[in-house]
Amino acid sequence: MARMIPTSLANIPTTTAGERKLFDLMKKILPDSCIVRYEMLLGEKDRRPDYVIIDPDRGIFIVEVKDWGVESIHRASKEQFYIKGFHGSSLPRPQVNPDLKCQIYLGEMREHLVAMPGLRDKKLNLKMNTVYLIAFPNITQDEFISKKLDELIPLQNVLLKQDLESTGKNFLERYNSAIKLLSKPLSPQQLSEITTALLPEIVIPTITPSAFIEAKEDIILPEKASIKPVSLSIDQEEIAKSLGEGPRLLRGIAGSGKTLIMLYRAKLTAANQPEARVLILCWNTALANYMRQAYDEFQFESKGMVEIKHFTQFIREHFNLTEPEDGWDAPTVMESIRKKKIIDKDKYDAVYIDEAQDFRQDWIEYIYNNLINGEPKSRNLIIAADDAQRIYKNRDVTWANLGIPMVGRSKILRTIYRNSARVWVFSAFLLEDRASYRTESQDKLLFAEKGGYDPQLIRCKNLDAQIDKAISIIEKLIKTGKSPRNVLILYRQKHVNVGDHQKFMLIERLCEKLDTHNIPYDWIAQDPLAKRSFDWVAEKVKISTVASAKGMDCPVVILLGAETFQLNPYDEVNDETSLMYVALTRAREFLVVLYSGDQGMVPQLQHCMDEYLEHRDAIIHLEVQKS
Repeated sequence: MARMIPTSLANIPTTTAGERKLFDLMKKILPDSCIVRYEMLLGEKDRRPDYVIIDPDRGIFIVEVKDWGVESIHRASKEQFYIKGFHGSSLPRPQVNPDLKCQIYLGEMREHLVAMPGLRDKKLNLKMNTVYLIAFPNITQDEFISKKLDELIPLQNVLLKQDLESTGKNFLERYNSAIKLLSKPLSPQQLSEITTALLPEIVIPTITPSAFIEAKEDIILPEKASIKPVSLSIDQEEIAKSLGEGPRLLRGIAGSGKTLIMLYRAKLTAANQPEARVLILCWNTALANYMRQAYDEFQFESKGMVEIKHFTQFIREHFNLTEPEDGWDAPTVMESIRKKKIIDKDKYDAVYIDEAQDFRQDWIEYIYNNLINGEPKSRNLIIAADDAQRIYKNRDVTWANLGIPMVGRSKILRTIYRNSARVWVFSAFLLEDRASYRTESQDKLLFAEKGGYDPQLIRCKNLDAQIDKAISIIEKLIKTGKSPRNVLILYRQKHVNVGDHQKFMLIERLCEKLDTHNIPYDWIAQDPLAKRSFDWVAEKVKISTVASAKGMDCPVVILLGAETFQLNPYDEVNDETSLMYVALTRAREFLVVLYSGDQGMVPQLQHCMDEYLEHRDAIIHLEVQKS
């Protein structure tokens, strides 16, 4: 059974009967190794073949489907077909000859493929077959020939009514004769290059276990780690394209790609529906800036309008509100919001809420009931959430009680792409007493193939020594040719109490020492302007509070002052355990936690390290499991 992206056409109202028939046939008949994409955006010119098939044993196929009957073809030439009844018109309308259209598709596809060194030979010829077929589900071979269409489209490039019978026998014969077996199958590296050429935002990991090394305290990363905000797996692409219409709940643990799936889905919507208005909301300012930069990295054009805003910015602008003295949770906020009359131009065709566990339930209910076009069951609301990252105690949302029809419309993401197994499992030991979290994830997690390094929990004499240790790690990276942008430094408090009426200016001191060592940096949580304007891919170390770094990640994360995460049962706002979990899971490959003394959450982190070392062999084994 071939892998189909999306998994079904049932939720795409614009598909034709012929497209659906061929979809079901290919899914059933084509080999398991094939990937079939429906209406894949090809390049930057809005080319959209009905189907693109990547077959490792044969090459690449384009299939175009035309539901025309022979009586609807008024006349035809090498350049154009005049079709009666097209889009309800009573007059024949010109359409590009599908044979010419497919040749244009192939030409553009080959242009992208030949740019990849592993896909061409020394004479710049592609090492694989690239062919096309045109399916006419409503025309028999006799009708095709009697209409003299075989003079305009070669019969060997045509699938006709008898070729699409339910058994699939004729289709498979036509498929096998049209695209011959390669002398040897395409390698994983070549398949990765094909994906990079045609869908640059999709990546296929190719790291092998031989690339792993043991990590020591003074680690030097052996591979060039780079930050690419946009890189989806094929699984994530499949989810984004298969969500369908109506409200949807994406539940996924840290690192499962919820944010990227939403961004990709939003850009696809804007590309496919030029008149669409899409709103993406998150809670923190820095994440909204990060998401806007990631959205712009997708390599295809979109004409619809997509707004990406943090929630307080949105309600300031949309409802002309200012923050009350007692904060945005004050009852007066919702009272003011409900007073505004909502008209059609205020509504959106889709609203996506990222990090939704940071939102109040009444905010989400209001958005769903008032700001989205359509009937309740068809309103396009996507909620992405991870309860384990709920850092605000006063914003409990019970997803089942939202009053939104989510039954049968939720998707749990269980593959972790961001973190290595070493980083993630170490972090997850922090949450082992949370039964609901264990129930959702136990024995069901998968990890994308990637290298990993043992997390480091390092005791330092004092906060100054922690800063020196952080700088030492960064300098080692830079000396080996790595960009400082591979490092994210996180902190809980920028000013730390160190005695009676004494404060240690932690981040100011860090910045002074970075300047002394000529290490460029961005303090992205310094003030509201910095949160709105930082450049995530600038060649600089990033410095941030944990809360402002939610939703982001980096190859190397250094956490300063673990002892400053103070567990306080009387704190009705912040959940320090969740906040620490968020901090730890920002690291992709290498995590360093620095601390002084045994205060705060240091004992819990030491417990995590004990558990990690006890289970280390099993954790490393997870890193080499294919997802």
